[in-house]
Amino acid sequence: MRVFSLVSSILLGIVASTSARVVSNDLLFPPRCVCDRLPKNSPYRLRLSSVGSEGTITKICFTVFTTPCDSNEYCCQNQPLYKAEFAVEPMCKSELDKVTVDDIEKSYIYDATLGVLRITQLNKTLDTATGMEICMYTKMAGPCSTIDTFCNKARPEACKYALFNGPEKKDCCPCTNRDPTDAPFQLSDPVVTELDDGMQSYCFTIEHKNTTDYNTGSPCSKMSVYKVEFDVKGSCHGTLAYSSVDGVKKPPFFQMKPYPTIKVNNINKGYTYAEGTEICLVLREPCSDLLSLCSLNSGQCLYGIFNFGGTPGVEDCCPLSVVTDPAYPQLASK
Repeated sequence: MRVFSLVSSILLGIVASTSARVVSNDLLFPPRCVCDRLPKNSPYRLRLSSVGSEGTITKICFTVFTTPCDSNEYCCQNQPLYKAEFAVEPMCKSELDKVTVDDIEKSYIYDATLGVLRITQLNKTLDTATGMEICMYTKMAGPCSTIDTFCNKARPEACKYALFNGPEKKDCCPCTNRDPTDAPFQLSDPVVTELDDGMQSYCFTIEHKNTTDYNTGSPCSKMSVYKVEFDVKGSCHGTLAYSSVDGVKKPPFFQMKPYPTIKVNNINKGYTYAEGTEICLVLREPCSDLLSLCSLNSGQCLYGIFNFGGTPGVEDCCPLSVVTDPAYPQLASK
């Protein structure tokens, strides 16, 4: 079930030697946070409640609701709701007129560097959170007057968000649906080939997991594959010569903001046809292997597989896991 009918899902980190729920990394949303991102561990969710206009202002509102969670988990145990963060476009900072919570104007922090809008001191409990409405007011005549233009990296009518406990502790930040146990696909560890021009090719194959290794009842269990993102170091910008999908070359896509990532877009494989797809990264110095390229600094690389998403009734899915450079066989990623 989607967090709300048209709210986009958020990345969940997994590292072989670190708990999936506490990874701190700029590829993950919310960025630079060490917190439990698993939605099943928290009762709090948002849904889009309205999009309208007030004079020359567009008003976008979300409502908090609660849902059953895993009572064995800390974040399910009567944690308060203190803060909300939304992934927003950095350029939209000057376009935001105000934020309200339950019709009362609220102070906020708009971090254009990270592309995050923070709204703190919500001060709700499990008993009082349901029905709380958070609204953002943007200039109707400006470039950020719709959800898909205001929200960072959002598909049409979608917005990434995280909800935090606090204020003393902010170690719960539920998001959806990046749980790798909900998705059927993963990448194989790479086959590495040294090329004649001195570059190295890292080729990954999309594998279909055994049905015992993922939740076959999940909305993401029949996901398509639209793109793959790799979490990399910004200092490696320029190291990607090109990528390829099933032998067809693609121009390099090395994103620097709001976080460094290598993207392989337009894979465009439905569930039935995704298995066996080969994705290659051709790397040159200064970051010609996963140890030097990827932000984990371990010989492993964090990646996410994204479906098409953005379609009413279709879950937004991007399970996140790791692959291991074969030069570091002691790091078993599967």
